[in-house]
Amino acid sequence: AGCVLTALEFLRGSGVIPGFAPPESVRLLLGVSGIYVLLLCGVFSHRDFKRGLVAISVTVFGILYVSLLFNFMLRIFYHPQLNGQLLVFYLILVTKSSDAGAYLVGSWLGRSPMVPDISPGKTWEGFAGALIIPMIFSVAVRLLSPDGLGGVSLVVAAVMGILFGCGAVVGDLIESIFKRQSGIK
Repeated sequence: AGCVLTALEFLRGSGVIPGFAPPESVRLLLGVSGIYVLLLCGVFSHRDFKRGLVAISVTVFGILYVSLLFNFMLRIFYHPQLNGQLLVFYLILVTKSSDAGAYLVGSWLGRSPMVPDISPGKTWEGFAGALIIPMIFSVAVRLLSPDGLGGVSLVVAAVMGILFGCGAVVGDLIESIFKRQSGIK
C-alpha cells in the first residue's frame, strides 16, 4: 500500500503520464484499505493478542513514517508554483546541517548530558549546535536562492532553521528510543 501510494504521488507530480491525477479519494481508499488488510493479517497471524498488536503497530508505523512522509517530499519537489527542487534541497541541507552541528559542537564543547537514558552521547551543547548551525544554513540559502525561498523574510528563514534543527534532534531521539526498545545499537 505504501509503495502504491508513493508511485501514485510520483506519477501525479512528475507528469510522466500527462494528465494523470488520481483523486484524493483513491489515494485515501488505498491507504486505509492497505492498513486495514495489515490489521487483519496481524490479528489472525498471532495467537498472542499483545504480540499481534505490536506487530501491527510497527508495520503501520513503518508505512506512515516512510511512505507518507516521502509523499510529502514528492509533493514539495513537484509543486507547480514553487521551486520544489530547491525546497527539497533546502530541507535536506538544513536538516543534515543540524546533525553535523550537533555532532561538531557536542564533541568539541559537550559536557552536559541531555537525556542520558535515551542517548548518552547527546549533550545540551550539541543541542545548541543543532539549532544554531541550521539557522545559519537556512539564512544562507535564503540569501543565495534566486527567489529568496519563495520570498520569505530573513527572520522567517532563521526561525525555520531553528525549527528544522529542533525537529531533527527530536527525530533522532525518537529513533534512539526505537533502537533501545528493539535492543539494537
